[in-house]
Amino acid sequence: MDYAGTDDLGPAVLSVAWVFAGISILIVAARFYVRIWIVRKLGIDDYIILLTLALGLGNSAFLTMSSSWGLGKHIVFSIMSPGFGRISYAFLLLSLSPPNKTRRVFLWTIITIQFVVDVAMVCISFAQCRPITGWWDHEVDADCWSPTVQQNAAFFQGSVCSLVDLILAVFPASLFWNLQMHWKQKIFLSLIMGLGIL
Repeated sequence: MDYAGTDDLGPAVLSVAWVFAGISILIVAARFYVRIWIVRKLGIDDYIILLTLALGLGNSAFLTMSSSWGLGKHIVFSIMSPGFGRISYAFLLLSLSPPNKTRRVFLWTIITIQFVVDVAMVCISFAQCRPITGWWDHEVDADCWSPTVQQNAAFFQGSVCSLVDLILAVFPASLFWNLQMHWKQKIFLSLIMGLGIL
């Protein structure tokens, strides 16, 4: 695939990456402030979101380091960071769910599917060229799979992630709908918890 005529998107990618990294730090800091000083309780979802932030910051750091090697023409995005964000949210929903076996099994299934698909995508990414440097350095004489393998795997992963986002956005409505509160509050809480679909 020839990228020679493509405009260099490296600076734009770095700007977006670091702006969102800064926003993420503020949001996670606010979350931990509330959890430590107001709620006075940390859950597994908090530790997973901290891991997600670390992966996201690591991704931004690696994007910065790789920008001088053609980033923006051959873009490789982090795979696991968004997945861990979804898994963290699923753990939050697990902590909010009543002791209902069906709901818990459903959420654990979502967590497992998200993790397995992301790990499979990482494996495909690293296995597609021998030696691996042939993936980003086209001057290396490498034995690589057809580009459609990576493309189809990425489409599949993207579809699974979109479906998981939709499910995790709709799921909170099932938690709030049977609570003893005004229907406007139920709708408001469901919409707030469902913002992940955006």
